[in-house]
Amino acid sequence: MAKKIFSIHRKSVSLQTKNIIMTKGLQRFETRLNYFREDLELVDLVVANKEKLKGIDTIINKSNDGEHPLINSRQNNANSRSLITKHLRKTVFVSFIKDMHEEVSEYLQYLLKQGALTRIPSGQLLGEHKINISANELLQMNDRNDIVEFVSEEIYRKLESEKSTSKLLKKINNKLALGVPQTLIESVIPFMDLRHFFVHRDGKPDSTFQRKYPIFSIDSKGRITLDITLINLAYEKIHDLLKEYDSRIISKGFVNSSEIIP
Repeated sequence: MAKKIFSIHRKSVSLQTKNIIMTKGLQRFETRLNYFREDLELVDLVVANKEKLKGIDTIINKSNDGEHPLINSRQNNANSRSLITKHLRKTVFVSFIKDMHEEVSEYLQYLLKQGALTRIPSGQLLGEHKINISANELLQMNDRNDIVEFVSEEIYRKLESEKSTSKLLKKINNKLALGVPQTLIESVIPFMDLRHFFVHRDGKPDSTFQRKYPIFSIDSKGRITLDITLINLAYEKIHDLLKEYDSRIISKGFVNSSEIIP
């Protein structure tokens, strides 16, 4: 029997932000994530319409032994179709969690680079982190832009190495002096941490995580239940935070005007 910790009911789904000034970095994040979100919606519809996919003599219409031997070896019944389509959906959902995490990382690195290229004091940007660069690496760089990109990547790598999503988001907030409310950052942490559990623990959160964030349904095997509602909520929470970062870095003038989309 699956253990249900909390039911999430949410009807609205965020699409790409319209009529809002944003950076090219945020636009890139939205565009890429919307392609992935279409995949989520499509695979969810495949599961819902799985019986319309059945063939006369095969589990899926037009499947054959030559090109689809594993699929075609399954019994042609509703249970078999349910098993393979739900497995596909889970695979796509987990992939989305990983892809979204990577896109967030890319966006945060973009913010650091933009801050470094404008007027943020180097001491503020570096903080407690020390960056070492060899003479050979330096000579291979073409201009200041290359140096800034190297430094911002190194700063992000050091932040990431602390293995704390909370510290990562808060320190970038502080380094860029954005002033994003801590409560907004904290609201995103459990959704960012989903990747860790699906990459390293087969989707099974530890007891500390469950006690701290009792907002997920846990199945009979102790895994977080991923469905389209939870996936959309994770995207909305993370997207809201990035929009706040974006709005503030623009208002503070820490991004080149050529990177702003009116």
